[in-house]
Amino acid sequence: MATIQKEIKELTDEILAVTMVIRDKFPELYQHLDETPFFTSAYRERIGSNSLEEYLNTIRSQLKNYKVKK
Repeated sequence: MATIQKEIKELTDEILAVTMVIRDKFPELYQHLDETPFFTSAYRERIGSNSLEEYLNTIRSQLKNYKVKK
């Protein structure tokens, strides 16, 4: 159980770090993050590491694509 909690904490920390980069360096992209879908199973009470990892990959991709366009 501790391993899953550690993984979730690490993913959450990384999501926060990427979000802060977007906020500080690309505020025009940051204002659209609330439109970024976050998918999780409706049957689960908790958000799992798979959902967090998918969200992290999504915002990383958005940042990468935004940098290329800029």
